[in-house]
Amino acid sequence: MTPESGISRWTGCSPLPLPDVRIAALAALCLIVSGCDSRAAAPVRITVAARRTGPAPQLVRGATHTVQMVMDNEGFRFDPSYITVPQGDGVRFVMVSGVPHNVAFDDRFIPRGSRAQLTANLAVLGARDLASPVVTTIDSAFVVSTSGLPRGDYLFYCGPHRSLNMHGVITVR
Repeated sequence: MTPESGISRWTGCSPLPLPDVRIAALAALCLIVSGCDSRAAAPVRITVAARRTGPAPQLVRGATHTVQMVMDNEGFRFDPSYITVPQGDGVRFVMVSGVPHNVAFDDRFIPRGSRAQLTANLAVLGARDLASPVVTTIDSAFVVSTSGLPRGDYLFYCGPHRSLNMHGVITVR
């Protein structure tokens, strides 16, 4: 955590949820126990039911608009920082300079009722909750779909550079 902001530099990194840890530990234990018997053991199958709550992710159905993640003489910023897109379009975030970057949304600054679909659309990226994974290489890019999102303003920010005022707004029409 940086002392100035109280925000972790590695916002996208978090431990596995407890059920996932238990499943991994059980699988490892089964492998160890099966190797302790001199007789040939039948293969152990562990089936994990996919947990799905909320809406399914919706992919981009229209055009894709580009926003650059930049660090230059103007500071850390998104370019453009304000963008209006039709519902169903995608917003492509491209790492240009000033690594690392991500895109995160704050519950307090997105339209009411949009959280579940936005979380589902971000999950396609490997995101947790309302934040994309942190990207650390130049020219890395990811697309956030606005399909299924209610119309309105979605304030976003870069987790590692939030204290440096790196934020923007996607307006979905």
